Amino acid sequence: MELNLPPHCLFQYSGIEAFDLLEYDGSLSVGQIKQYGDFGLGCFNALDGELIAFDNHFFHATSDGNLKQVLPHSLVSCVYMTHFEPLFQVDQHQKFELADLPSMIKPHLARVGQPFYALRIEALFDKISVRSVPPQKKPYLAIDEVVKQQALFEFENIEAVMIGFHFPEYLKGLTYAGFHLHFVTCDFKHGGHVLEFSAREGTIQIDPIESYYHLLPDYARNSALNLCQNSY
Repeated sequence: MELNLPPHCLFQYSGIEAFDLLEYDGSLSVGQIKQYGDFGLGCFNALDGELIAFDNHFFHATSDGNLKQVLPHSLVSCVYMTHFEPLFQVDQHQKFELADLPSMIKPHLARVGQPFYALRIEALFDKISVRSVPPQKKPYLAIDEVVKQQALFEFENIEAVMIGFHFPEYLKGLTYAGFHLHFVTCDFKHGGHVLEFSAREGTIQIDPIESYYHLLPDYARNSALNLCQNSY
């Protein structure tokens, strides 16, 4: 499906509503999602690692935190993409953490209370705490059981690019509210899903999201996926 999306628009394919129904199979390829943006994140088919995209470069972070090549035919089970056009930048010369981001960003937003934006952080990080889950095999486990298999590890004293989104509370059910961040080290060796971080200094670029397009997965492929089953 070809779309002519406006500036500052977020494209989302699939999401937690599908994961709750054990839909971890991807039907959209990396080659296809490039038309929807040059910046974003997601996860690969069968939850096999994390997708990180910026500057029109696409990376695959495996469950051990290493990076590998992304092929155009690689499938994604969930993805968030935009054409990143930052409207302002915050230069931070003191230490900051994930919890500091809202207070650092809020004064620069054009509209008070704007809760929806893409962000890119380039910094020297004292520590990045990362979560990963192993690739899943059928029959798939419930997402709560998958999370119990997660591995937790840390990277210290690294230069990295961290990208992602802040999602508003009113999108709960379609995605997770709050920050969703992935990172890639500047030597392009490591990356993954961010839980916490501590940075010495860095720059933060912000692109407010003004519109939103959600492409549902192909529920017709799987008889177990029936969004109407609990609707009556």
